[in-house]
Amino acid sequence: MSIEALKQEFGLSIRFIHFPLHPETPAEGVEMKALFANRNPDDMKAMGDHIRQLMEASGLPYGKRTMTYNSRLAQEFAAWAEAETDQVDAVHDALFKAYFVDNRNIGAVNILKEIAEDLELDTARASEALNHRLYSPQVNADWQRAWENGVTGVPTFTAKELYVYGHQPPEILGRFIRHLQTLSEV
Repeated sequence: MSIEALKQEFGLSIRFIHFPLHPETPAEGVEMKALFANRNPDDMKAMGDHIRQLMEASGLPYGKRTMTYNSRLAQEFAAWAEAETDQVDAVHDALFKAYFVDNRNIGAVNILKEIAEDLELDTARASEALNHRLYSPQVNADWQRAWENGVTGVPTFTAKELYVYGHQPPEILGRFIRHLQTLSEV
């Protein structure tokens, strides 16, 4: 069962809250081997294999990432898409593919404009939103919310001041949703 199946089964609407994942990463990115230079190579391979297995089990594509990039502008791009288009899910899917499959720098305006163009979104408006940082306040508010609520990683699922952290099988998320439903009945 996927997140999409959970959305359909429970009639959910999902809102993405942006999170400051490695905000110190420079615009040009950092090589993964430099980011984790102090870790044992065998441990890093095991971690990579584990992530690949999770992705495969979830039916998600996953490429060979050699770089990590600052996702701040991508988050502002996604906030723009949520506010001004009806393509927020397509934007998140395209950002996921660009980053995790194609190893592209989603912190680069030109890459984000290409994604907008590929999705047939208003590239002029996307450029304006990015160049003028129009959705920076929204992302700042999301980051503040994450810090205030002790969120330390992604994904984090939250509702009614309850949280489920990290990758979870859909069955666990289903239990979380059913629990929330019982709370609503009380």
